[in-house]
Amino acid sequence: MLSPQFHISFSGSLSFLLLLLLAIILFTIFIYRQTNPIIPRWQKTLLTFLRALALILLILTLFEAVIRRKIVRSRPPLVAIAIDESASMAITDDKASRKEKVLSILNNDILPHLKGRFDTRLFTFSNTVKPIRKADLDSLHFDGDVTNISKSIETIKENLSEENLTNILLLTDGNYTAGGNPARAAAEIGVPVFTIGIGSTKPVPDLAISNMETNPFAYLSEPSPLKVTLRNTGFGEITLPLTVKKGKTTLVSQMITLPPSPSEKTFSLDFLPNEEGRQKIDVEIAFQKGERSRKNNTRSFYINVMKARLKILLLAGSVSPEISFLRRYLSSGERYDLSVMVAKRNGNFYESLSVASQINDADIFILQDFPTMRTAQSVMNMIKTKVQNKTRPILLLFGKNTDLKKLKMLEDFLPLRSGGRNISERQIYCVPTPAGYNHPIMQINSKNVSPSTTWSQLPPIFLSKSISKFWPNAVTLAKAVTLRMGNKSNAKKSGVPLIVIRSDGIQKSAAILAYGLWRWDLLMSGIGEEGEVYNQIINNMTRWLELTKNSKLVNLSTNKSLYNYSEPVKIQVKVFDEKRKPMDHADVILKLVHQNFVKDFIANSAGDGKYIATFTPNQPGDYNLKARVEYQGRLVGESKTTFTVGEYSAELADTRMQKALLENIASVSRGQYFSPDSVTNFEKALHSSSKKTVLIKENELWNNPAILLLIVLLLATEWFIRKKKGMV
Repeated sequence: MLSPQFHISFSGSLSFLLLLLLAIILFTIFIYRQTNPIIPRWQKTLLTFLRALALILLILTLFEAVIRRKIVRSRPPLVAIAIDESASMAITDDKASRKEKVLSILNNDILPHLKGRFDTRLFTFSNTVKPIRKADLDSLHFDGDVTNISKSIETIKENLSEENLTNILLLTDGNYTAGGNPARAAAEIGVPVFTIGIGSTKPVPDLAISNMETNPFAYLSEPSPLKVTLRNTGFGEITLPLTVKKGKTTLVSQMITLPPSPSEKTFSLDFLPNEEGRQKIDVEIAFQKGERSRKNNTRSFYINVMKARLKILLLAGSVSPEISFLRRYLSSGERYDLSVMVAKRNGNFYESLSVASQINDADIFILQDFPTMRTAQSVMNMIKTKVQNKTRPILLLFGKNTDLKKLKMLEDFLPLRSGGRNISERQIYCVPTPAGYNHPIMQINSKNVSPSTTWSQLPPIFLSKSISKFWPNAVTLAKAVTLRMGNKSNAKKSGVPLIVIRSDGIQKSAAILAYGLWRWDLLMSGIGEEGEVYNQIINNMTRWLELTKNSKLVNLSTNKSLYNYSEPVKIQVKVFDEKRKPMDHADVILKLVHQNFVKDFIANSAGDGKYIATFTPNQPGDYNLKARVEYQGRLVGESKTTFTVGEYSAELADTRMQKALLENIASVSRGQYFSPDSVTNFEKALHSSSKKTVLIKENELWNNPAILLLIVLLLATEWFIRKKKGMV
């Protein structure tokens, strides 16, 4: 640091100020030239000094004196050292521990050589970026489940923005799993990034279950699909068993063959749930000699297993071909007990069954061209009461005779609202919306063509009702257009809603606002195609409806039942009052129980009776989650769920050192890449310019309480001495 430079400024004339100060000094000397009584010379001198100094400070204050100090500081160059503390840095490859290699490089090759020339700051990064001391190096865990190199260099630059940061040094294997390509961040950071590659570029032999896909629900003793993606690293072509278990019971086992490394392949299989309720299912592949770890050979998920048979009541407004096709598909399996009641022209039913009994026993209602003008009001009242009290789902299939006025009675439980009108019959084609292509209801598995081609091949159906109003939470899965899909680019935009669904967390409903769907079966079979769309959409629709509503006032759910290690768990709680209306402003307390800890936290309101929270697990295993909801001190209800976190981590998916990436990071930032063997040469490449900082500090005497206090003390001391000596 250089010596400070001083400068004093005043608001008035400098010449007048100097004359005034000289006059004050001479006047003070004159006053104390003779005293009564006579006092020693040193006391005269002290009193003269006290009064003169007080008056000088007072005059300087009145003239608004300002003292400016200019200070120049020279800062040595700073090197920030960022250490990758993620799980991939804990493995051993080429008979060398990456952790030990990092500590050896820091203690022997880097820190001693930087001492004296550079200031240093140490940081670790994985899930977060945090500063550490040199004494903390031996206690590093190297167990982070995320590597975010971009965030690390950006955070370091931000934290050291006031320092003379000239270099960033990264010790990492380059396997980033979050934050995007770090080369882009390095190019924009404005500081040279030097990289030291830790680990081997050779793959470590390993087999892993890298991904699984399954339905969130299944049915007792009915096959449920499962897709398992396996990764082969370091092995040749290999055949091994893929097994699905519930506890110690094997549900299915299948021999599969993986292509030679490096490869990834997805296998599909069906398993048969053997118990009702929420079940934990384990998927595993056999451990092979030479594998790095057993942890990623097994993964688990939870699935809700439903009871085997549900009762569907099909109410038809008139005799039509649609009834036969619906009866064929809904009665073909063991999933549903189907009852059909077809109305006569007078509104009565052909069947001799008790209408009240059938409505009361129904789990799902299908209204096909129903109600009509002649439908009895008593029947509509029974349906409304059942749906309202038992929250039964409804599938509405329009027909020529559907009475929109009578349908208004059920609009609270349907996707559409009142306000529709009859129009002249027209032929329309079904075009899935973007939301529809991604919805389970619209997932059509065709053996011959892609899903989009399957929809485009369907024959036209008929539309004779125009619906203008839908509930805000209704979702349109498909539109009705008058042109073949693809004939005009705006076909999707010009359509009107055709397939619409609605779910408020308790009540579910779906509507197909056209008729003649049986043509999707009969006419497609006539040209050599199977009736896959008709079969699957009816099946998907009924299955979506039966995943019904939870009639409880508190519904707790997570976005998945199986999570990767450290993957965020998104929690949602839906809360309803006694009238089944969404309840806001409630207190939602969540309790998470794991074998190693218990955590309590709060879910935040997202409006419309929804409360959300996010939890990022840092331990694998099974988790039990409970939601307790209170409103104004009163218990509304409770709900529970479970989920599992696998030990598999993206950090261990590919543990090879990414040399090319690290070289790119160094190149785009004007740094340099070093291998552990050449790291002793890195000091010569570092940028080492000092940084001078100029600081200007101002002291305003007129606005300084300390100066005013000093003036008072000087005058008080003078008065005290004069009083004690008895001076007049």
